[in-house]
Order: sequence, then C-alpha cells, then structure tokens
Amino acid sequence: MMGLNLLFVAMKLFFGVYYRSFWFGTLGVYYIMLAFMRFMLLNHVNRVGIGTEILPEWRNYRICGGMLVLMTIALSGMVILVVRKNESYNYAGYLIYVVAMYAFYNIISTVRDVIKFKRYHSPVMSASKFIKLASALVSMLALETAMLMQFDVDKNPESFRRNMTAATEGTVCVIVLILAAYMIVHSTREIRKLRNSPKEGRVLRF
Repeated sequence: MMGLNLLFVAMKLFFGVYYRSFWFGTLGVYYIMLAFMRFMLLNHVNRVGIGTEILPEWRNYRICGGMLVLMTIALSGMVILVVRKNESYNYAGYLIYVVAMYAFYNIISTVRDVIKFKRYHSPVMSASKFIKLASALVSMLALETAMLMQFDVDKNPESFRRNMTAATEGTVCVIVLILAAYMIVHSTREIRKLRNSPKEGRVLRF
C-alpha cells in the first residue's frame, strides 16, 4: 500500500511540473505530507509497538491532527482559486481510469482498515485511520474534478461544473477539518488525563 501511495504521489508531482499545474502540485505535496505522517506512525510502532507507550501515541495523534489542519487550509486556498478561475485538468488517454481505480481502492482500503483496527484501542491506529480517510476523500475530490472536465464538457454549462466542484471540494475540506479538530481536542484532553495519572500512561491493555 505504501508503494502504491508513493507511486501516486510521484505521478501527481510529475503532472504538476509537466502541465505547470499548481493544482497537481498541491495535491502532490498533500499526499507527501500524508505519507510522512504514516511513516511517523509506522516508525513509532516499529520502535515501541502498539499500546506500550500510550502518552507518546496521543502526542503523535495530536501532531497528525495539527498537520491535517494546516494541510487542509492550504488545500482549501487552492480549491478557491480553482473554483474562481473555473479551472480543471485532463488526464491523458486512459489514465483517468487508473486514477479512478486508485480512488475507489483507497475508499475500500479505508473501510477495511476501520473494521480491521476497530479492536485496537490505540491512538496510533486511530490516527492511521483518520489519515487514510483524509487521503480517500481528497482522492475522490480530485477524481470528480477531473471527470467533470473530461466527460461533461459539452453536456452542462460551466456554472454547473463550477457549482459541483465548489460543493464537493468544500464538503471534503470541511469534513477533514472537523476530523483534524476532533483529533487535536480529543488528544489534548487525553494527554491531560494521563499527565495527572502518570502510571496510566505507560501500558495499554487489550
């Protein structure tokens, strides 16, 4: 999964340079930051495992929430520019079908992980689920924007495409911001509880 994500990031960055597209470049950077957060969480799991150091897990959880807020605010700014200028982009040839397959795979993989990790009462696992959900939502956002341009150019007026893009992209950004804000508030509350009872923060039993 990590290899597939990195390949998708590389593709976005390539198109950003090739088409001189700030939209592709922004998406590429967004996915790079998501990959960085996943690496950070994976590194924690490899070093200390799951549930053995609960306080650092909550700290990593909060860091991920803060990064998601900053990243999504930046993405929202790019969304506003795309909507105002009524810009979009086309994927060459059948590449849009590859992107569509990746987007739906992302959604299916996210649902699978939510079910799989439900039994783990671990902040690191929860943060991983939120990151995957953000990735899936943004990939669907990018796919819709491209499909409206590629398959709906002559069927509906530009105002329809503009309104659809604004509605979807606005909804996705709001959802991710709400999730990120929840991560920050919830983790801050848990960290305070653990600091008041240090022994509670060492070992998490399943």
